This record gives sequence, C-alpha cells and structure tokens, in this order.
Amino acid sequence: MSQFAWIADETGWIHWYNKRWFEFTGTTLEEMKGWGWTKVHHPDHVQRVADHFTKHIQSGEPWEDIFPLRGCDGRYRWFLSRAHPIRDESGRITQWFGTNTDITEQRDAEQTLRESEQRFRVMADQAPMLVWMADLSRGCNFFNKSWTEFTGRPMERLLGDGWLQDVHPDDRARRLDAFLTAFDRRQPFEVEYRMRRRDGEHRWVV
Repeated sequence: MSQFAWIADETGWIHWYNKRWFEFTGTTLEEMKGWGWTKVHHPDHVQRVADHFTKHIQSGEPWEDIFPLRGCDGRYRWFLSRAHPIRDESGRITQWFGTNTDITEQRDAEQTLRESEQRFRVMADQAPMLVWMADLSRGCNFFNKSWTEFTGRPMERLLGDGWLQDVHPDDRARRLDAFLTAFDRRQPFEVEYRMRRRDGEHRWVV
C-alpha cells in the first residue's frame, strides 16, 4: 500500500509499521517502538499530536490529525493520519490500526489557491469599478469594495441573489436572464441596467 500503516496495542504502544514507514523515515522498528514515532515529528507539533493521540486512546474514539513528519533526507512532509480501534467480541479495544497519507502536494495546491484568491481580492478592491464573482451554483460569492460602497450594503447581504435587491425592479429579470443564459452557454455577456445607489438614486451601469 502507498500509505504508511502501523498497529498499536490498546494503550497506544505502537509495535508494528509497514515497509513504507521505514523507507520514508530511515528508522528501524527498535527506534520507533512505543512512542518512538515522536522522534520524527516536527518539534512545533509533536506535543499537540501526542496529547491529541492520548486523548483518543483513552476515550476509544477514532483518531484523525494532520502534521509534518521528517523524512530520511531531513525534509518534512505533511500527512493525514487516521487510527481506528479494533475490538473483541465483548467490545474491549485490543489494538489500534492506523495509516498516514501524504498530503503535501494537496496542501501546497490549497495554499497556492488561497494566495491567488487573496491577490485577486486585493486587486478587485482597488479597482474603481464594480466587481463581482459567481460560483458553479450560479450564486454570487464575492463583491468588491467599490460595490459595497456604491450600494451601502455589506457583502453578506449581497451574496447569493441578494444583490438583485439593488437592481431596478424593471431591469431585474433582464439582468438575471442575461447572466444565466451566458452562464449556461459558458460565454461572456454585457447588459445595461439600473442599480440603486446608497442614497436611493438609480444609476445606469454595464
């Protein structure tokens, strides 16, 4: 299996790891037995992880955590770890079976996406025009600073289809239809309509 795997007794004392664990960490079973796994954990996370693991061992609840582990090359990679209790016929926990899944690339991609979204929001808020964005549900999920200042309404009241309240009643159907048609066809659109400014006056926008 591509994941790391390990088995602990009912107290959390780990007594077996699969080959993948030793290939990554460069350790031996003698080094890793019991709580030896703490040696390859990042010092900034190890105490939190140990406390969390102990809590679940005592409660008997399945365990899940995310943390970095040091490889044999000295570099840390992020892992999603899960462990489930194995019980006998009486319901008593006899051992724990755990896995560690490398999620480094996934975390890096998510971080890159967050940074990209943050850059977009900063640029959008600096733009002198009204900027909005919609998701795959067709609901609007972002409005820039110029939009909220123009309408005088906070973003949480604009999300979804809340923004339609600021469109002139005579223009709402036309504005919404233009957007939905373009969305379904995956093409750009342009439409002129009136929006209510924070002082109550309607202004033409495109």
